[in-house]
Amino acid sequence: MTDFCQHALVAHMMNHYEDSQLNYQAYFTRDHSYRTMYLAQLLLSLLERIGGAILGARLFLVLFVALLYLGTYAFARSRKVRGPEWIALGSLPLAFSWPVYSGLLPFVMTFPLFSLLLAWWTSRSPSVVRTVVAALVLLVMHAVHLVGAVAGAMGIMIWSAVLTLRRKQSPGDLGLDLLAVVPLAAVVLVLFASEPPSGGLHWSTPFTTVKSFLGYTCGSLAEPVLYVNLAGITGLGCCLLFLLRRGQLDGSLAIVAATLAAAGLVAPMRIGALWPAGPRLFPFAILTAMGLLDLDRRSRILFVAGAMTVLACDSITTINKVQGLEGPYRQFLAGQDLVPFGSKLLPILVDPHSGSRLVDPFWSLASLYTINRGGSHPYVFARPYTGHNGFPLQYRDYSAFPYAFLYKPDVRPEDYRGVSSAYGVILLWGQSPALSRVLGEEMDVFFKQGDLQLYRPRRPRTEDRVHGNAAAASSHADVAPGS
Repeated sequence: MTDFCQHALVAHMMNHYEDSQLNYQAYFTRDHSYRTMYLAQLLLSLLERIGGAILGARLFLVLFVALLYLGTYAFARSRKVRGPEWIALGSLPLAFSWPVYSGLLPFVMTFPLFSLLLAWWTSRSPSVVRTVVAALVLLVMHAVHLVGAVAGAMGIMIWSAVLTLRRKQSPGDLGLDLLAVVPLAAVVLVLFASEPPSGGLHWSTPFTTVKSFLGYTCGSLAEPVLYVNLAGITGLGCCLLFLLRRGQLDGSLAIVAATLAAAGLVAPMRIGALWPAGPRLFPFAILTAMGLLDLDRRSRILFVAGAMTVLACDSITTINKVQGLEGPYRQFLAGQDLVPFGSKLLPILVDPHSGSRLVDPFWSLASLYTINRGGSHPYVFARPYTGHNGFPLQYRDYSAFPYAFLYKPDVRPEDYRGVSSAYGVILLWGQSPALSRVLGEEMDVFFKQGDLQLYRPRRPRTEDRVHGNAAAASSHADVAPGS
């Protein structure tokens, strides 16, 4: 999972910030003020205390899957869909989606909150109580992830606008409904005023947009999952067309789902530091469609059979993929115990996209070194690296972390010359004789196993003279067992 270890690391750092052996405080400052994702990070920190960084993040995902089913069930039941406990199974393939396997932990936790919000909003007539509760839920969603809160606000406002246009509620009711998004808008404006977003808006070509729209929902760790989930989306579309032809489709809710999908297509691919942006709305359109599936018994059986087939295929292909990655993962992490505590580490991945075509399973794996041995590396989710204030950590001096060339394809091996003056440990993953030669000019390998090489700065010659030729030879040939 691309960002999984990064979120686990932030939770670990927040809980162990004062640990003198791990020495996080030497590299970061900590901020407890409110921000988007505050609640999600609080939950991750709590789970980290219970089970440790990685197990805690896994428990977060287990909770997400459970709430995803329950939220969809509550929404389908509120829409008086027949067999809601079966229809809710149709949401579970989202547990194999690109956002999940990219490790976007706070973002995916807004999926069940979105379904619960729609369940509350669409099953009640306009009232002060409905507006107040929805406003509170939107604030909770903002404390989990901003995009989920925006999707929730769009969902309930589109619903209210459609009902008003169809004269099923009065303009006065629409005014009352609009008040539900006012607290969320106020919080967002205050936070943006304190730290304006940077980076601007970036759109892609129409073909790339459609490709990304589907890929960044249906894609996953295992490449075949993309095609399995696309087949599942096609099946969902067939069910909706079937209901439309029979005149059984809730028009107002269908417009909500269609508008969310259309907004995702026309929205920018990148908004400041947020990438991808527009495609993140597609899962919310899918969850909205779950409330439309009021199928008869025979159609419901076919739907459930299709959903279970998608789940089974997703599970089998993902398990096979994970088994194939277990060996490389163990190899990547094999040198952890030899890294000094509190080390300043630079991970260098020869190919950061290796391991999967759609997600990058190795790029944040170096964070496990920082979890277990402390210190820092240049890619921790902290300002200014993240480009936004959604995380509680900030580098004390990010300029002290040069050579952070990950994902820069035009970097040459020669550009790493001098790296030994900035870092205590270099983690090289992958085969690059040219890069190994450049690093070897000023550093020594102290651990090597398969594609993993760990380097440390060469000891000064004055030290070699003090300790004699044997110490000098040791500093150049000290490669740990397992090489």
